Amino acid sequence: MILRPCLHCIYKKDCEKKREMLDGIRGLKLTTASFKCEKRDNAIPPGTRVSYIFKFVTAGWHEWDGEPYENEERVEIAGTTMGIHRSGKLIVWLDEETAKNRWIVKLQPDLVKLLDEPIKKICECCGCPEGKENRKEWFCPMCDKGLTWEEYNVVLKKEHGVMA
Repeated sequence: MILRPCLHCIYKKDCEKKREMLDGIRGLKLTTASFKCEKRDNAIPPGTRVSYIFKFVTAGWHEWDGEPYENEERVEIAGTTMGIHRSGKLIVWLDEETAKNRWIVKLQPDLVKLLDEPIKKICECCGCPEGKENRKEWFCPMCDKGLTWEEYNVVLKKEHGVMA
């Protein structure tokens, strides 16, 4: 039996809600079931510091003999949770970019390691963790200028005659 919210939950080993759901649907010949679980959604709040081990693989050919090679490297990268995606994965703002130049990723909650650090404040507008310099591709009027989107649109309209 596959219970959708329990698949990658950090509480999957000992959870009353899971046992209650299994007892309720036992004998119905179901293979999967989905339900809303507040315990899982509130388990890792936004701003929690986490780390994840990424696997980087580089492949190519040796210059001297043309033989292929493959190198594998595992790197632990820390980040800050921004929230939970509707799929149940954590949206994490990484402290450093991955090999594919990504700094916002979705990770399964049971595969991340919770760090013993204080919870960071998250921007209400964009979800950016406090204290992070915004990346060059990232713009948020609240983080950059202390404005809401409505106030920023008024400023843009006055200055340039356009809206964001």
